[in-house]
Amino acid sequence: MLPFQPHSGEALNIDLTDFIAELYAIIMPLGLICSTDSQFHAIETGSEKPESVVEILFRTLTIAFAPRTLGSSPPPWRSAAFAKRILLSALQWPPDFALQALDFVAGLIARDSKLEALLNTDERVCDGHYRVDVDDPQLSNPFGASFWELHILRRHWHPQVREAAGKLARFAHS
Repeated sequence: MLPFQPHSGEALNIDLTDFIAELYAIIMPLGLICSTDSQFHAIETGSEKPESVVEILFRTLTIAFAPRTLGSSPPPWRSAAFAKRILLSALQWPPDFALQALDFVAGLIARDSKLEALLNTDERVCDGHYRVDVDDPQLSNPFGASFWELHILRRHWHPQVREAAGKLARFAHS
């Protein structure tokens, strides 16, 4: 039997809904892992340097949120749900992972201006509840709350995390 070879000009359409939901679901358990034990975090990936679980997570998130075609982007509710969950997890992560989280969320906000509304806590009345207990990003109601996690990260013990969180919080005012 010959291996699969798409005909020229044909596209392979794959529904990634289940993958995205599973990716969303594993962020919280990773957020509870506070250990900086290198044996736990190091995973052999065939590269020269072993990668941490969180580094693999962010590499996967970057690919999942990369536009597949010109002008395409994930729906705002998906970006907002992932941003909320990542910021919530960053409260528990060591500084290097918290910095990656802040950088990733900044990228999501830069790509979708609708997420800027979650930065404006003074001017915004939240009319719902973010459902942190729901592992489906579509049902989590991310626009029901603000990015309050940034205000806690602005008081983080690590100066670089404080600076990055402050910069992201001021993004809405620039």
